[in-house]
Amino acid sequence: MARAFVVPIPINFNEVEIGAIPTTIDEKKIKVGIVPNPIIPPHWRDGATLVNPIGKKSKTRVGEKYAPIVFSEFFGNSRPVEMEIGCGKGKFLVARSIENPDTNFLGIDRVSKFMNIGKTRAQKRALPNIRFLRAEARAFLTEAIAPASVSLFHLYFPDPWPKRRHQIRRVFTAEFLRMLHARLLPGGLIEIATDDEDYFAAMKKTIAATAELWDHARETMNQRILDGMNKTSYEIKWAAQGRSLFYAELKKR
Repeated sequence: MARAFVVPIPINFNEVEIGAIPTTIDEKKIKVGIVPNPIIPPHWRDGATLVNPIGKKSKTRVGEKYAPIVFSEFFGNSRPVEMEIGCGKGKFLVARSIENPDTNFLGIDRVSKFMNIGKTRAQKRALPNIRFLRAEARAFLTEAIAPASVSLFHLYFPDPWPKRRHQIRRVFTAEFLRMLHARLLPGGLIEIATDDEDYFAAMKKTIAATAELWDHARETMNQRILDGMNKTSYEIKWAAQGRSLFYAELKKR
């Protein structure tokens, strides 16, 4: 594999974003790493997080690989970690990081276009406790996140894939819940929201199928269970349109 070189600042983030940390890309554009920084562990500085054998940008990111993260090294402290899966523009996560300086926050999304807005918001406020990373959720959770390391997962408005033939693409499955459960600390939470009533009905069936994992499962309509003062961009948009919003909370047993 070709040797990585450091791209000078400023840089256009086209591959991986972690807070205000720029990336490194080798001459053939087949390796992505992280510029050395005291709060980023060595295996993230030098490891390949994306390998594309044909040397071209891949929309499906089939060859994506993630190095394991040790949060105490990644954030430079041992504070609790909350993670938002599909963070979008990062509005909710940035607001929550401002109000909870003693908690670390990690937002991931497959699409960097909107996530970069959240990263810019965090940079302007010089927030030390938040990071953003472009990543595919299942692979990232499997390869990068250690068991019993996250205190709270936020999963808001995942794509409902309403057409029957597309529903196999839905992220909210029993397998996915078991993966989140394994990575939660004891007593950890999963906060869920959707505006799609059919999807919420399917979510409830999935939760019931994994009932042995949860100390409790709560649900509400049009009322946030956690942090009612802060909302995602989609949440504000759908509420303004008068849509019904469905919420659930799971607590690890």
